[in-house]
Amino acid sequence: MVGRVGGPSRSPIAWACTLLSLLVCRQVAAFESRPLPLVLPLDSRSQLSVQREGVDLLNSIPGPVSPVVIIGPYRSGKSFTLNQLLGLPCNQGFGVGHTRTTETKGIWLWGKPVLRRGAGAGAAGAGAGLEGGGAGAGQLQPQDEAGGGDGTVLLYVDTEGFESTGKANSYDDRIFALSAMMSSLLIYNLPETIRESDVAKLSFAVELARGFYDRSEQANTSDSGGWEVDDGSGDITKSRSGDGGVEPGSMLWLIQRDFLHGQTADQLVKSVLAPVDNPKHDTGLEALNQVRASLSVLARNSTGFSLRQPHIDRARLCEIPDEQLDPTYIRQREELKELVKSLAQPRALHGQPLTGPQLASLISRMVEALNEQEIPTATSLLAAFNRDVLTRCAANYTAALADIRLPVEEYQLEAVELEARGAALEMLKALQIGRQGAIDTRTELVKELERAYQVRRTENLAASNALCSELENKCEAELDELQNMRLPSLRKFESSYQHCEKVFTEQCRGPAKAPNAERLEKAGTRARKAFGKDYNDRLFTGLLVTALAAAVVFRFFLRSQLLEMASWAAFLFLEIYPKLNPVTSMYDTRGWALTVRMWEVCMAVLFAFNGSVFVWLALVVVLAVIRMCYSRRRRRGAPSSGWGRGGDGSGNGGGGNGGGGGVLLGMGSGGGGGGGGTRRKQISTKDLDV
Repeated sequence: MVGRVGGPSRSPIAWACTLLSLLVCRQVAAFESRPLPLVLPLDSRSQLSVQREGVDLLNSIPGPVSPVVIIGPYRSGKSFTLNQLLGLPCNQGFGVGHTRTTETKGIWLWGKPVLRRGAGAGAAGAGAGLEGGGAGAGQLQPQDEAGGGDGTVLLYVDTEGFESTGKANSYDDRIFALSAMMSSLLIYNLPETIRESDVAKLSFAVELARGFYDRSEQANTSDSGGWEVDDGSGDITKSRSGDGGVEPGSMLWLIQRDFLHGQTADQLVKSVLAPVDNPKHDTGLEALNQVRASLSVLARNSTGFSLRQPHIDRARLCEIPDEQLDPTYIRQREELKELVKSLAQPRALHGQPLTGPQLASLISRMVEALNEQEIPTATSLLAAFNRDVLTRCAANYTAALADIRLPVEEYQLEAVELEARGAALEMLKALQIGRQGAIDTRTELVKELERAYQVRRTENLAASNALCSELENKCEAELDELQNMRLPSLRKFESSYQHCEKVFTEQCRGPAKAPNAERLEKAGTRARKAFGKDYNDRLFTGLLVTALAAAVVFRFFLRSQLLEMASWAAFLFLEIYPKLNPVTSMYDTRGWALTVRMWEVCMAVLFAFNGSVFVWLALVVVLAVIRMCYSRRRRRGAPSSGWGRGGDGSGNGGGGNGGGGGVLLGMGSGGGGGGGGTRRKQISTKDLDV
């Protein structure tokens, strides 16, 4: 098909690519060839502030963007390397310093983006005002129809070197994390070789960037259901977090002043990022492998490259022309330019290339998230380590106190506490790192130990109170039972109380022992007083009833006038004597004390010892013997010796005076008759039968 102007026709896609390339060329040609600040440090020197100039530059780029960000230690030649990639002298490119302080502050963009080679067909003439990336700088290579240019521009980004003095470590971490997040190609500029600390710092920055991006993304999706950005055309596009997030870009490990032999730079990178053999599962090597595991995705896109030292006089590098530089360096520099252009692909978000406005929005959100959140630093990690040591010391102290079986006496708990405290403080002294916060850490540990000790003391008091209260209640219950003793005995009461008090003293332990013992003593005093009064009353009543019963028995059953009179005398004495002296109690007299003692002896003999059963057997035997003797005398018909001789039977039956006297007094005069004597004998035999 032939067009109306006589030339070959083009497809609509080719025309669209050509127009996009021309639009990008016009946008790029309008910018100034100077560095523009994107992010600068705040006065706090630990937080960041997005700058309007850098954001305006990004918002003015409608197409895909490939940020080439260089990071590394300060005074490692980052700004000089970017100027070499741009083909600019030091006085026209990024600022280069030769002092001991850092030159670049924050993050800076080159004010004139560079079109990637082959950005669009028919763009050769439009690229006259663009910065070149290698040989033929300032020229855009033409691209045919099959090329299909994408209009991608390269943004060269310079960053402040880390590990310089006078800055917070969190500031370096924020710069590093933001650089890793925004870059499509991250150039890690390292002097001479790769060190383990370089790998660890990169891993920390990458994990930090991922964490803050995920948090920022969640905040946006929770607020609006997705992340909205302005694509520069007035349309709002929404991106969701379910399709991959920010994809990792490429990584170029650039080793400056490489003079070492052996492995190439690319081989060195692959060996450094490979897992370390750890057959014995060493914890230190496991930590190194965790670092490498976190960089596994980035490691697949990592490339190593090295540059020789351009000239021996490094302070005059900006003044020395290329003809006087090391030829090997010149060749490596040109190779580096081509490598950077091939690795710098458009920055992708959720599988879609980021445009300038989208990248500006991403940077703004990341800076806001980084400023809001505290970042762990070496100091904070050291404090966290010491805090972990403190926790372990406190845990060992608490475990030592927990091994004590409660309740225990206060002095025993204090002894264990002193030993455990000494061990905890010695452990802290041996394990903590740093002198700056050693005193504060020790003071905090002492407070922790004191809190744990007070808790254990409270637990000991509660356990002691529970045990001693239980023993006290048992004693009081036993004292209540003793009050209802059938045969009251002071000896038994005191013995039972002393046994209960002994059990309480032996088993009750801890700080509650003293107050519970005091309460038990008061309860014992009250119980002893009540029992004593009841004991005397019951013993007095028992004696009174016994005297009356004895009088009845000796009157009607075992007729003994003498014992009967003695019983009545005892009864009358018990009834009358307490009323003779109402001021003084009979219970306080010596006679009553003797009575109580005799009663206690009887109770002890009959009930209070293990051989009391033999006493009862002896009494039974004695009664049986008496009964046997009495029965024999009865069968023989012998008169009782307790009765009088009622006469000799020589008198007549009518006279009975002598016999009568014998019956009453046991000493008759013999004047009675025979009949009277026979009657008295019959009466005596009958009485004995009774």
